[in-house]
Amino acid sequence: MSNLATVDLNFMAVAPLITLAVAALLVLILDLVLPADRSRPWLYAAGVGGVLVALLYTYQLWWGPAAGPAASVVGAGALGRLSTGIAVFGGHYVLDRFTLIFHALVLIAVLCALLMSAPRRDEEKSGYLALLLGAALGMGVLAGAGSFFTLFLGLEILSLNLYVAVAFERGKVTAQEAGFKYLILGAAATATMVYGFALLYGQTGTMALSGLAAGWHSGSTVLMKVGLGLVLFGLFFKLALAPFHFWAPDVYQGASAPVTAFMSVGTKAASFAALVRILLAALPEEPSRFLLPLWILAVLSMVVGSFSAAVQNNVKRLLAYSGVAHVGYLMMSLLGLSDRGVTAGLFYLGAYLFMNIGAFAVVAGLGRSGRDGEELADFTGLFYRRPGLALAMTLFLLSLAGMPPAAGFQGKLYLVLAALASGAGAAAWWLVGALVVTTGVSAYAYLRVAAEMFRKAEPAAASGTEGYREAAAAAHGPESAAAGAGAPFSWALAAVLAVAALGTLYLGVFPQSALALTRYVLPLP
Repeated sequence: MSNLATVDLNFMAVAPLITLAVAALLVLILDLVLPADRSRPWLYAAGVGGVLVALLYTYQLWWGPAAGPAASVVGAGALGRLSTGIAVFGGHYVLDRFTLIFHALVLIAVLCALLMSAPRRDEEKSGYLALLLGAALGMGVLAGAGSFFTLFLGLEILSLNLYVAVAFERGKVTAQEAGFKYLILGAAATATMVYGFALLYGQTGTMALSGLAAGWHSGSTVLMKVGLGLVLFGLFFKLALAPFHFWAPDVYQGASAPVTAFMSVGTKAASFAALVRILLAALPEEPSRFLLPLWILAVLSMVVGSFSAAVQNNVKRLLAYSGVAHVGYLMMSLLGLSDRGVTAGLFYLGAYLFMNIGAFAVVAGLGRSGRDGEELADFTGLFYRRPGLALAMTLFLLSLAGMPPAAGFQGKLYLVLAALASGAGAAAWWLVGALVVTTGVSAYAYLRVAAEMFRKAEPAAASGTEGYREAAAAAHGPESAAAGAGAPFSWALAAVLAVAALGTLYLGVFPQSALALTRYVLPLP
């Protein structure tokens, strides 16, 4: 009991996480006590309200404990990079501004996913909403992990919730197949990661990230290298970095658009946060010679993602491969592990949040007859049917392609500048060259979708299967015909599109305001 007295049980430091857990529990309780025909608005009010309260706590912590003088585990390695903040619960959880930035990214992503789900009527809402909130909780834990225990806990919480969320649509075979594939491959990646934790513990004698650097000074470093490689393997799987990306296209296609949108951003953000913490804490000085395999994987991810996206006719799969390429771009921020590079990575994740969530919101808005509007044919002539959706999707696609003045252009520019300033030499030029080439290939993939939206559709009688579907819908009555014409556009979906469009434009036109928040997250001493 005396040991427990020395542990800092600072529950205020984890207030955003507690809020998400309470909101998920409240959603389940409300579903039990309220009539089924009247519970829906209350369930969404509890879920959305919990996320908003968590965002409020995040804002308060930014100017409170996270601004304190203590050095966090982010800078515990031999590189000497420090971050203001506090370590709580015996050092297992770190509260600093680095953590809070990722909290904000995850909370915005889950809020958008909740709003995107509002028009959908085919799920058991209490379980569905609780799964999304639980996954966001796991992502928050992973972003602030200060030890192997917390890394594993956060990874399992987010993974177990997402496994079920992906397969939640019970009548959809592709969703069940995607959930099963994600479960099997995810379990293998997690087991590999845990084995890496065991090797690192055997080398360092500690489970804390702050003690990793000592492993390089204790004789043989074979265990250190192998253990660190296995841990990174697990994180690369969550990031969908090639060649650990094979699960992503099928899972993105099988899951509903809101779940796919959330996991495409939230999982990448949380995994990137954990990756930065581990690398900063573990690697000795001159880390570039240890990270050569990462740069090779980054180039491979850019090439595989961009070229695979260029041949897709399913927009969800296109965005999945697009995410693979964007993870390759994101890895450029880790050249030299400098504060400038990490800042560029944080900005790029913010830009990716808005443009990717917006693209999936358009896919959800085109949903019909219980399915998402994910096929390229669903976008044919969209400008003449729903010009607002077409213009919004064009903005998001141009941003993903890195066209100014959207946020994607500024994000790639900062990544290039950070890479060239990292002192990594030839590695930096190879990565920049790969970015330029694969950006051109990706632009072709995105512009295919944009061109389809501005192309007038052929008459229904001459359009093959689409005409058959419309005729079949008409034969089953006016309600079915209306479903075939597209899902009704809701205020919640409109709000997500508005936020995504404004965020994409704001970060593209006024990037310095966002950089001001991230520039000194990892200050040099």
